[in-house]
Amino acid sequence: MGKRTAAHRSRSGSTAVKPQRNTAPCCTTRSWEDGTYLVKGQLLLYPTLNMAGIKDEYFNPGMDQFEMAPKQKRGLSKMIGMFGGMTTGLKPILGTDDVKNDYLNPYTRDASKNPPTFLTVGEHDFLKIETLGYGVKLHNAGVETQIVLYKGFGHAFFDNTGVYLQCEDCIEEMGKFILSHCG
Repeated sequence: MGKRTAAHRSRSGSTAVKPQRNTAPCCTTRSWEDGTYLVKGQLLLYPTLNMAGIKDEYFNPGMDQFEMAPKQKRGLSKMIGMFGGMTTGLKPILGTDDVKNDYLNPYTRDASKNPPTFLTVGEHDFLKIETLGYGVKLHNAGVETQIVLYKGFGHAFFDNTGVYLQCEDCIEEMGKFILSHCG
């Protein structure tokens, strides 16, 4: 397989919450459509990739896919469940009800057209299942893919840069990824 690799590592940490957009995958899709292929790599931090919730061999969500300590289970289950259903009623923000289009749902388009992709997500992020599923799809389509899973973190852990060492580790990992693809 040459340079095509998939890396999967774990870290420990804590939890935060913040909304995310599909800016990088959207730019990648536009680059394909325009035939310019200007996007040479993607850094996707806890991304929304399967807004339509399309189930397949890589994405079949369920609480059983989240490892939780018994004393954390009640709170984490509520948080993951609450944020997991946030894709409805977004027309005023997105300008459309069609969450199955390629811009809002990159998960369903041809994965082989993607540039090398760096994905990171927290272990307790409601987007973990679709992020890991997308990473597997990319890897299986021959796209160089690096996945970093931060153990103990929820969504938007990067907001705690300067507080948690894992955020600084993530910056280093992204820097290495950029240097390896943009010289």
